[in-house]
Amino acid sequence: MAYEWANFRLCRARLNANKSNSMEVMDPCYIANGWFQIDFATFLIVASCGLSSLVRGYVDTTIDILGLNGNDYVAERLEIIKLYSLDGITINDLNFRYPFIAEEIRRTNFDNTLRPVMRSYFQGRTS
Repeated sequence: MAYEWANFRLCRARLNANKSNSMEVMDPCYIANGWFQIDFATFLIVASCGLSSLVRGYVDTTIDILGLNGNDYVAERLEIIKLYSLDGITINDLNFRYPFIAEEIRRTNFDNTLRPVMRSYFQGRTS
């Protein structure tokens, strides 16, 4: 069973507990870039708009089973984006520790479109 998806453990205990033995959670080896996206208005993980209804269903099911939009995960994404927006961490830090977030920053052109707005918002809340 060493190479069976049901036997894989996810890198975070909370995710692994949610995955359990579910065969409905998508195997990461078969997920294409862009299928999962961050909605930077809500910090929720969402399925890409351009997916077929079949793939979108798998993505939505994976998000639900793993609890990717639970309050803890949303708060963690918000804190990471806050640190990045206020220059507390670099894109290289994100590439190393949070590659999904780093890719979403690139995909959305975050630095040119959203980062100035986020920086202003977070600076206003910390002063």
